[in-house]
Amino acid sequence: MPRELERGYRILFNGKGKYFRPMGIAIVVILPLLMSIYVGLSVYQSLVISFVYLLAVMGLPYLIKLLVHGVGSYKMYFTITLVMYMESAVIDLLLTVIRRVPMVMIGVMIMLPLTSTTVTLLRNPGNNQSITSYLWDLSKLFLMLLIFQLAAYTLILDKVIVGLRVFGIIGIDISMFLLSILIELLVLGRHKSLGTFNYLGMFGTYIYSITAQDGSFFEEALAARAVRTKVKTHIVRLAGYDHAFLIIPYFHGGPIRNVGGGDIIPKIMDLGRELGSSLVYVHGVGSHELDPVTQVDVSRILESIRRTLMSIPNPAPASIESIPLTTVIKGDIKLTAIPLGEKVLTIVSRINKSTDDIPLRVYDELRQLIGPSLDKYILVDAQNGFGSDNSWDDNDVKSLAEAIMELERAPRVKSPLLLGIGHLDASEVSEDQAEIGSAGIYIIIVGFGGRKLLLIDIDGNNITPELNKRLVEGLRDGFDDVVIITTDNHQFTGSFGKLGYKVVGESIDPDKMVINIKRKIEDIKLSQVAPVHAEAEAEVNVIGEDGFKGMVEAAAKTVNEVPQFVFLYLGLPLILALAISLLI
Repeated sequence: MPRELERGYRILFNGKGKYFRPMGIAIVVILPLLMSIYVGLSVYQSLVISFVYLLAVMGLPYLIKLLVHGVGSYKMYFTITLVMYMESAVIDLLLTVIRRVPMVMIGVMIMLPLTSTTVTLLRNPGNNQSITSYLWDLSKLFLMLLIFQLAAYTLILDKVIVGLRVFGIIGIDISMFLLSILIELLVLGRHKSLGTFNYLGMFGTYIYSITAQDGSFFEEALAARAVRTKVKTHIVRLAGYDHAFLIIPYFHGGPIRNVGGGDIIPKIMDLGRELGSSLVYVHGVGSHELDPVTQVDVSRILESIRRTLMSIPNPAPASIESIPLTTVIKGDIKLTAIPLGEKVLTIVSRINKSTDDIPLRVYDELRQLIGPSLDKYILVDAQNGFGSDNSWDDNDVKSLAEAIMELERAPRVKSPLLLGIGHLDASEVSEDQAEIGSAGIYIIIVGFGGRKLLLIDIDGNNITPELNKRLVEGLRDGFDDVVIITTDNHQFTGSFGKLGYKVVGESIDPDKMVINIKRKIEDIKLSQVAPVHAEAEAEVNVIGEDGFKGMVEAAAKTVNEVPQFVFLYLGLPLILALAISLLI
């Protein structure tokens, strides 16, 4: 995902979302109370006004479900209503301070076009509504908001008549309604001209999935545009080491929680527990174009992995002849080679750019440059340096190809392959569940040809460069090389109102992490293993390069229009409301 899009994405989903609702209710109750007291209302009247705000927040979701006839729970519409009234409480307080008379629920009228658009998108996710539907929902929502606003004004009518004529209130409301219609027509017309109108329905399913935690509609929308293809998973049995396997998918575990492959890592961990095996998940080739789109597709992948796990032979350990434990640097590419018999686990890191997915197009270009010998190398996207630039240009692809070809020329070494695995639960490192996923941290020691490497595999969505550096420096003693990788976990991506994914290292205590890993290293015993490679293959629906490109381009066009949309949806209504209130 391009970083300019992900910045806004992370702003929405990051942090302590679990505090959102109580914080919102506090704002909705306290600010109207302060506003009412400021203009000289009695404490009783002020408490009543505050109660009406709270009643509106609690009651409006029921009215929306009743009149809009949409899917979704009360909780989902409550979240939308709460956002609207939080904004309204702030706007009402500011307007009241300026006018020195109670401006009750003017903010909800200012928020009307934005809230109405959201409700329309959510009431029938995945099905594009006509412009008439948007305007009809706008009208119904306006009437609902008017009920609560008039109820509040009725309680303080004597004060309002002195400072703000009744027809002025009606004038503001009617002006906001007419302006909302104009804004809807302008925005929807703009989407049509940009060619992004058809993506509004998909955006509705996306918003629905993160508010309702139900990905079914988003999956349906993705499936309608999906591409049928075969995806494979590299599986390496570490024979001789207590039912341990490496799982390296050549697909992408996304897009978000509860949608398609977003939960595939915890499901693979569940499969391992079911089979009594240790399954170490390592992020292979693929970006969002290789996201499985439905739970059915995920089930097919899991079943293919299950069948392969149960059929892999379990030979006695013996020495192997392979590339030594090696590091190669070319341009911005750093490769770490770990011998696995007939295959080489090849970890791809970046020197300056962010490591964030090896897209399918990059792999296809590599095959053209390298040829069939590329099949010897199981590529792993390290995801070990979160940064602003995660692009792949021609020089990057060329550097990666040159680094692999240098590995191909390296002299082979015959030696026993020694391996040991330790594991830390996420709770042993971080109290924030959004930072490290359910697979925790795997600590893998590899010995081959007289060299020893430490591989730290963290179940997370990338890692800060600072924590990466701290771990490498803190764990280097006794090892020729230390490599940190993450799994690109999307288990918590898109958990609005609860949690949102974090880059590993945003809140973790690095010293505590180093200490816990060192303790685990002391307990790891090395054993000679015989690596046995197999491939699991499943035919599934994925987002596809064209589908992903279309979504990214639509999002990029919309991002470029954000200042105009913000002005239309919020700025213009606020200016008009203030102007009218000053004139009456």
